[in-house]
Amino acid sequence: RGVGGRMCPPQMGSDQAQDNLADGECFYGVIKSYNERRGFGFVACEETARRFGRDVYLSKEEAVELAQFPAVGPAAAADAKKAHSEATLPIREGDFLQFQVQRSTEGYPQAVHARRMRRLRGEVVRPGLDSGADSMVVVRGDAPGASGVGGAAGDAEALSLSSFVGQEVRIRPADRGQLRLEAGDEVAFCCDTGEDGPQALEARLVELLRTQRRGAALLGCFVLELPRTSLPSPDEAGAPAAEAQLRVARLDGHALADRVVLAGLPRDLEEPELMRLFSKLGGSNVHVAHPLEDTEDLAGGFASVAFNGGPLDVARFLVRAAHTINEQGSTQLARLAAPRGAGVVALPALPAPSASREDGALLVRWQQVGFAAGYLLELRQAAA
Repeated sequence: RGVGGRMCPPQMGSDQAQDNLADGECFYGVIKSYNERRGFGFVACEETARRFGRDVYLSKEEAVELAQFPAVGPAAAADAKKAHSEATLPIREGDFLQFQVQRSTEGYPQAVHARRMRRLRGEVVRPGLDSGADSMVVVRGDAPGASGVGGAAGDAEALSLSSFVGQEVRIRPADRGQLRLEAGDEVAFCCDTGEDGPQALEARLVELLRTQRRGAALLGCFVLELPRTSLPSPDEAGAPAAEAQLRVARLDGHALADRVVLAGLPRDLEEPELMRLFSKLGGSNVHVAHPLEDTEDLAGGFASVAFNGGPLDVARFLVRAAHTINEQGSTQLARLAAPRGAGVVALPALPAPSASREDGALLVRWQQVGFAAGYLLELRQAAA
């Protein structure tokens, strides 16, 4: 998660970079894409996406410097800069970063003073299911695939890690997004000292590694603010259509262990528009159902988005408050917010079925839905 208002330690850099920094404000994000041949990439971060409306550029020069240093954070080596080995660590998509931001000459956000964050693994001991309540995890070790170094730096990292195993780390609600954690879940995270002092450890960039929840088990509820771009039709005189206008659809959502269920779809929102977002997040296919044409409900549709990767992919969608949609050189933000009202909202329901007599038989019609396991039809005698 990108965190505003947090100060990074002073870093060496050019005077120009220092002049463009916003009082040393520090952000946290993940390398979303990296071009190994050309040496540059982009960093996804919720806070910078909210402020600048786009991903953060990682320049070739910054990437070269980033590769020279091991991970940072309370669980990293105490003097990693001095102890780091001569070999550089390759930059990979999915690396988690702490960085500052300066604007390029074109006004776009650019990462400076970027450092990889040490990833830890922990077990949830307090879910924090109440609205606004913190979760608590106990550190068990390094996260799978965590970057490490050899030699003196490796020994220093191992010593530093051993002092953290068994400690409790707090997860604030904003850092778990709309993901509902359960006791026994295993998560990966970056560790940071909290606002209450160096002994108060907080988790950043939380990722679900393991859970016992399967099938229809609930992972979270949310509201999805989905940007929509549409071209108005030409007027009767044949004048060209106006420029694309941005609309936002607010969809109530349930995240299950293998799919996301959305309700409140406008009548003109179909599968391809939803896949603009979900195909990049692990969604494999979408089923959409709308009310019958003769109903007056213009936003009563619902959809089911299947995730072949199961609960881990669904959780990655839930923990972030914003997802970028990049198309034809433009960037739009899809945002996740807390569900409307308190607690868990009801799953979307099918429109009322219709019944009629045809050739002496009772014909009942209803709409199929992709996430239904079956249908139960109950016939009752009408009151006299």
